[in-house]
Amino acid sequence: MTSIADARAQEAFLRAFHAERPAVTSETFGTGRSDDGRSSYRIVADLTADARRVVELGCGDGLLLEVLARTRDAADLAGVDLSPEALALARRRPALAGAALLEGRAQRLPFEDGAFDACVSHLALMLMADVEQVAAEAARVLVPGGLLVCDGRRLGRR
Repeated sequence: MTSIADARAQEAFLRAFHAERPAVTSETFGTGRSDDGRSSYRIVADLTADARRVVELGCGDGLLLEVLARTRDAADLAGVDLSPEALALARRRPALAGAALLEGRAQRLPFEDGAFDACVSHLALMLMADVEQVAAEAARVLVPGGLLVCDGRRLGRR
């Protein structure tokens, strides 16, 4: 478990960094492709193809949510991020009209128990303090049998 002071310092750094560079993750990783030609965002979307309601932890500027919106209604999507600047970019994506894009922490998700079929995190989980609490929150908002996918890996079902 991370100390409260360490967690606050880490989150302050992330807030400042993403205020200056709100689209850094998608700009850096959005063009990369696997051997089969898929982006890491497409791989995560493919792993959650059977899930209707999906929440993304650390959604940033919304690139993964936009990919997810190609195969489901945006109203069934939600994203949480610390950065209001990144969320402002996500809100500008037409495909995400109707998605819930909220400023917040993955350690305290603003959703009801069992609200989602899948929870995803693309290159963000490794940056979060108190990962045990993040996992507990992900489990709480997932339906029984819900899917957790982080960085292109299916970590299991609840």
